[in-house]
Amino acid sequence: PWLLGVIYKQEGECIIGFNRYLGLCSVFDAKLWGILDGLSLIQKKGYQKVVIHTGNLEVVKAIQDVHLPDSSSA
Repeated sequence: PWLLGVIYKQEGECIIGFNRYLGLCSVFDAKLWGILDGLSLIQKKGYQKVVIHTGNLEVVKAIQDVHLPDSSSA
């Protein structure tokens, strides 16, 4: 399957769209790849703050379980 993602500004303006061929993987892995790819792209564009929206509670819990010492939130 293909991963398709879009990054928006807070005001709703589209910044960039992206895609990646993932091959055979779980929904969980696909969601994490989407977040990672999105964060990588947004960092390259020079943005310093980001809000991640996902409807997958398992992914949210996995991200919250990772200890990020320089982060002000999960």
